[in-house]
Amino acid sequence: MKLILYLAMMSVSAMGFAGGQSRTLSGLGEYSGSAPSPGAPERKDVDWGKAGYKAPAEAPQDVLELAKKAAQEHRIDAALIVAVIQQESSFNANAKSPAGALGLMQVLPSTAKMLGLKNPEKLLEPAVGIEYGVKYLKHLADMYCRLEIPKLTKEDINRADITKVISAYNCGPGNANKHEGVPPIPETQKYVEKVKEFFAKYKAQGL
Repeated sequence: MKLILYLAMMSVSAMGFAGGQSRTLSGLGEYSGSAPSPGAPERKDVDWGKAGYKAPAEAPQDVLELAKKAAQEHRIDAALIVAVIQQESSFNANAKSPAGALGLMQVLPSTAKMLGLKNPEKLLEPAVGIEYGVKYLKHLADMYCRLEIPKLTKEDINRADITKVISAYNCGPGNANKHEGVPPIPETQKYVEKVKEFFAKYKAQGL
């Protein structure tokens, strides 16, 4: 059964239809899966699930604790997890993208089902959204990384394999595999830059 699931995941990923990667560029010229970073204009094409949502500049404590738990369980650096959360949803657990991505880590229902979640609506629950977002990060890390990444340094974040993981979370393995570095997609290039920026911030805070 595990072998069948693994082969199915690899097949789906190769086509670029898992997690953040099946989200497509919107007609507005922006990537439809990502929330604005704090201080950016509020996107009108995203249902944040709560009128007048104001993104916090720092990660809420409950998000930090959930990220640390998932990091330990899946051996993915906690600062990377929180950086992805901030860029994907600005810490809004109710965020829904036009492409259908849900929750803190903007996971698509199809990806969540592939990873074993029977009810994708549960992605709107913080613990579940983080759990399945990190599962997908782990899946990408297994695809691209030559080393495990339970703890990254500020220098590690610029490794080619880590950059590939971040790129693929945004634009999908199908797009990421076509290029040596970050794909020449403006939204993905900005995404990778912001995730690395947030990573550095959380590392400096001791995460």
